[in-house]
Amino acid sequence: MIRLTFFFSAFLLFIGLQTTFAQRAYPVDEGVFQVGGNIGFSSIGGDNRDGRIFNFRFAPSGSYFIRPNLAIGGAFSFSTTSFDGNSTSALGLGPQIAYYIGNEESLLYPYFEFRLFYLTDFEDFNAVTYRPASGLAYMISRNVVIN
Repeated sequence: MIRLTFFFSAFLLFIGLQTTFAQRAYPVDEGVFQVGGNIGFSSIGGDNRDGRIFNFRFAPSGSYFIRPNLAIGGAFSFSTTSFDGNSTSALGLGPQIAYYIGNEESLLYPYFEFRLFYLTDFEDFNAVTYRPASGLAYMISRNVVIN
């Protein structure tokens, strides 16, 4: 029976260490930088190393607000998976755009995001993918957001 033995996912996705300057009125104002990403590791499977699936992913991203509530930026992704002595890795890179709804009094910012991604494993796999998304960003301080 396959069982989940260890799962760890630490993510910094939009726990955006947003750099704001004194003249910026609020966290999604023009001129604000937003940095985030995620990192994760999982180990699934049997009791010995050969029957297990290991997966690691690292994906930083960054955006710049070109207008109030409108950010453009990019994202990078690296992932590796191994099973029964075989291993594969993939890289991804692409632009993103996001629109946040809110003003300087808001603690919650609903947002809509679109990301285009080029993925490759440098051997036989190349793909262009897109990802529309929406969510809710919660301000826990002037410079830190949780999505």
